[in-house]
Amino acid sequence: MMDAIYYVLRTGIHWKALPRVIGAGSSVHDRFQEWRRQGVFKTLWQAGLLAYDAHRGIQWQWQASNSRSKRRKGWCLAIVSSAFYTTKGSPQRASAN
Repeated sequence: MMDAIYYVLRTGIHWKALPRVIGAGSSVHDRFQEWRRQGVFKTLWQAGLLAYDAHRGIQWQWQASNSRSKRRKGWCLAIVSSAFYTTKGSPQRASAN
C-alpha cells in the first residue's frame, strides 16, 4: 500500500490512473486519507527528521532563520516545531513519551 501511495506522490498522477498491478486507485486513496487523518505521515516525517539528525545532523537554527519570505520562514519553523520544541531559541529534542 505504501508503494502505491509513494508512486502517486512521486509521479503526480491521479489516483484513478494508478496502475492496477500496484493497487486500486480508490482503495489506495481511501487508505491515504485515513492515514493522513491519523497522523501516520506526520509521524513518519518526524521519525525521518530525527534519524537524519542523528546520522548527519541538521542545522536547526539555519533551517528556522534562513528564509527569503515570511511564508517560507513559517514553513521552516513548522518543520522544526513538528519534531522539536524551542526553549529560549535553541532546539531541544522532544521527549518520546
